[in-house]
Amino acid sequence: MTDIEDDGTDALAALLGEPAERVLRVLGGGWERAEVATRYPPGAEWFAAGVPAQVLVGVAGRTLAVARPVPRRDPSGGLRTDAADVAELAVEDMQLAPDVVTAAVDLSVRRRRASFRWCLLCRQLTAPESAHDRRSCRACAVRFRGAGR
Repeated sequence: MTDIEDDGTDALAALLGEPAERVLRVLGGGWERAEVATRYPPGAEWFAAGVPAQVLVGVAGRTLAVARPVPRRDPSGGLRTDAADVAELAVEDMQLAPDVVTAAVDLSVRRRRASFRWCLLCRQLTAPESAHDRRSCRACAVRFRGAGR
């Protein structure tokens, strides 16, 4: 165990067979196990980083997948997360090509953050799944516009 707060990074490091320090250096930190609806790569264990989730990493055997999370509302109103823009790498790339892995993570984060919008009422940056419409977040829509009443 390292002196890193156990936020899922240690579990991800163990799954990758890498020291937590390398995971932090190459992938970043803040990892939590994630439920991802995507079935590719088959049998992958998924982790998400960021609040709201801004990047996904899936590990299936010696395959390392880096993806952009796409939360979607299901018919019951709950959220499910799909993985989009999946970059398939090898776990060995953590050592052999760390810059390639870091670049894949950075690209996924940039793509996800590009979908965020500013709420025109509270001026908070809002992920699409938390937006009421293109102008306001869900909380402001309820508070100021009477949505959901």
